[in-house]
Amino acid sequence: MSEKAVWLLAFLALYWAFCLFWGLAGARLAVGPKSYFLADRNLPAWVIVVAGTALAFNGWVFLGYPDILFRDGFPFAETCLGAITIALGAAFFLKRQWMLGKRFGYVTPGEMAAHYFGGDVIRIAMLVVALAFAIPFVAMQLGAAGAIVAGLSDGMVGRDAAMWVLTIVVFAYVAFGGMRAAAYVGTLQGVLVVVGILALGAYAYWLMDGFGAFTRALGALSLAATSAEGNAAAMAASFFAIPGVIQYTAGLGVDTPAGGLWTAVMIFSYSLALMGLTLNPVFSVLAFSSRSPKGFAAQATWGAAATMGGVLLVFSVAQGVGANFLGASKAVTEAGLALGNPLADQSLPGSSGVVGAYLGLLGDAAPWFAAILAVAAVAAVQSIAAISASAT
Repeated sequence: MSEKAVWLLAFLALYWAFCLFWGLAGARLAVGPKSYFLADRNLPAWVIVVAGTALAFNGWVFLGYPDILFRDGFPFAETCLGAITIALGAAFFLKRQWMLGKRFGYVTPGEMAAHYFGGDVIRIAMLVVALAFAIPFVAMQLGAAGAIVAGLSDGMVGRDAAMWVLTIVVFAYVAFGGMRAAAYVGTLQGVLVVVGILALGAYAYWLMDGFGAFTRALGALSLAATSAEGNAAAMAASFFAIPGVIQYTAGLGVDTPAGGLWTAVMIFSYSLALMGLTLNPVFSVLAFSSRSPKGFAAQATWGAAATMGGVLLVFSVAQGVGANFLGASKAVTEAGLALGNPLADQSLPGSSGVVGAYLGLLGDAAPWFAAILAVAAVAAVQSIAAISASAT
């Protein structure tokens, strides 16, 4: 067994022990349905701030965001504004839902909607929509986390086996402890998500010899839009500029938009769509579980907009865009614009993704640190899986 596999299994065991501890603690404290599903409506504000941030910015940010930044460049980076729309959704609706829950004793958002509309059809529809969204969304993220575990364990643990173990652990501690376990474990997951993105971004800057070298490489790539030929020129042309306000095409996968996907309307609509993260039923249950509404404003302002907005803009951009100058982009490397070649070419079949490439490289240099960041990736995925399972 390799050293990095040993470190990975050790840190995963510690993390899962913490999860199961809260599962058993939640089981001892749960004395009825409301205690199990809503933690006695007594979650403190700091738990709402940290767990709510982990719920909104989960595996799709930790694992998926750098990959799209790597592919599409700075036009996609404009969607960092989505951190503000996520915060707006929380600011507009969570306190109102908390007040309704206190006044009428709602346990689920379906119960609230059924009471308001006077029928159970809306309750069933909300459950169907929640499950139809949550199951594939969570499964996709668990699969990505399983691939990272498989990569760092040098194939000792297969992707599918890792995915199923991650799933079993989530449902074990949620089944025992309910919302209380999901929320308190979510606080650790929120910290790990932020620390993981910061650390991977800092590692990317270090590989590029700092922020100054990164900006100089960006300048050289921007000049390639007019002075270079072939793939590098085509990439550079779409890497920096937003390709207009709107484009009408035959559809994604059928007709490629000129200059890239991220028009102004696409960026705006995508950012608005992210507001749905705080409008989904899972956040409603978190709101019902809160002791007071004090945590909602702090989560929206400092957790989502300030902290995660800044982290995405500075450190996720370094991971995704910076990977182009570290060997992950064949076009940039062949044009002589790369700052080094430590990362694997992401155009090759079976590539692990940008985060997986960084973790694989770091695993050879500092296996203990790579293991911690792999646990952060697992935590990012399990945060949405746990509270979704508890709420639905």
